[in-house]
Amino acid sequence: MAVVEQVGEPLLATLRGRLRGTRTLLVLDNFEQVVEAAAQVPALLEASAGVKVLATSRMVLHVQGEREYPVPPLALPDPQHLPAREVFS
Repeated sequence: MAVVEQVGEPLLATLRGRLRGTRTLLVLDNFEQVVEAAAQVPALLEASAGVKVLATSRMVLHVQGEREYPVPPLALPDPQHLPAREVFS
């Protein structure tokens, strides 16, 4: 889905218009880097009942309806049982 910024129209209004009536999964990756934008997420969700948001973040966004799924860090491999070096060539 292409979203083109319109001169003289706030970007949030443009996004809401583009999302209206769609079934869209909006993925916001590393959202902790722009966490101040979390206040705009409800406006995007209100654009259409078919809009869902999946946000990855190191912090809770405090948005109504938010569900937190903590994901633990990946374990490091055991240095004594690493694959043969040729596998990475």
